[in-house]
Amino acid sequence: MEENAVRKLEDFLWDSFEKDGVRARELRLSDEELDYIKKKWPKATFKKNMAEGNTDTKSWYEVRL
Repeated sequence: MEENAVRKLEDFLWDSFEKDGVRARELRLSDEELDYIKKKWPKATFKKNMAEGNTDTKSWYEVRL
């Protein structure tokens, strides 16, 4: 990932999890973003939402830290 993309993802993750202490969110992620989160939080669990209609490169995941 490019440095700017990593910075944006880090800001997004901070807003999603660390800002208010919530440990479970439904997030729309690319494969690259998913891999980054898996490395950042190796104990996190991910459940892919298999809903139809996802035609772009991102998918919805339930993420639990």
